[in-house]
Amino acid sequence: MRSSIWGAHGSWIAPNSTRGSIASGCSSMQTSPQWQKPMPVRMLRARPAAAPHASHAMPPTLVFDVNETLLDLSALDAPFNDAFGSPDVRAEWFAQVLQSALVHTVLDTYADFSAIAAAALDMIAARHDRSLSEAEQTAILDTVRELPPHPDVPYALDRLAAADIRLAALSNGSPDVLHAQLAHADLTAYFDEILSAHAVRRLKPAPDPYHMAMDVLGVSACDMGFVAAHTWDVAGAMRVGCPATLVLRDGVTPDPLAPPPTHTLPTLHALADLLDA
Repeated sequence: MRSSIWGAHGSWIAPNSTRGSIASGCSSMQTSPQWQKPMPVRMLRARPAAAPHASHAMPPTLVFDVNETLLDLSALDAPFNDAFGSPDVRAEWFAQVLQSALVHTVLDTYADFSAIAAAALDMIAARHDRSLSEAEQTAILDTVRELPPHPDVPYALDRLAAADIRLAALSNGSPDVLHAQLAHADLTAYFDEILSAHAVRRLKPAPDPYHMAMDVLGVSACDMGFVAAHTWDVAGAMRVGCPATLVLRDGVTPDPLAPPPTHTLPTLHALADLLDA
């Protein structure tokens, strides 16, 4: 932990914070008129303007979302099938998790992501007129800590690390769950920093987690590329000025109302292959 920015209780503190934008001069940021309204940023350290990058240059630092981007949620199909009689309920549950998290972001409130996941499971059980046993609930929520990486992840992270790209993870997940996930997937060693939005008590796509990542990593928005398999997460990163890559995991399509990502790629293999471009 860095004592200069981490409080005694794990809360993030930005010394000498100021409000403002750090997106100026970032040629990789693409905007559209409906995204121009200034967004208040509560915890933002002033930084010098960064030199612009070419629109398709690989930033020196890449920050990855975790769930679905790096980790494969299909491992949850078995416990969902056991509890509900269908693996399809897993996608319904995760959609409810994301909806509930976004409600907290919109309302400027906060709930721990693990609590949101458990509450969403209760909601889905009620929707299906099911009463889950404690064992069924535990089987589902414990499996969240034991998700495997997508097959393209080790290759991509190996290549990026070998090219001296600095890597970090930024998740809405609770810190204990996040660290357990990456350790189980054998991915911990790839990342210089493993960051949870819990530190700022604001969930992505609110600006605070992305700004926190910039501050911990000591980089400007232009120098911090963001990678996610969620359109809302990519939009949140781009809103604060980061170049961003949307990974088209199963069922993911670009949002036509959001600024187009810097890159839209089918796999993380394709991201690593940009090193050869």
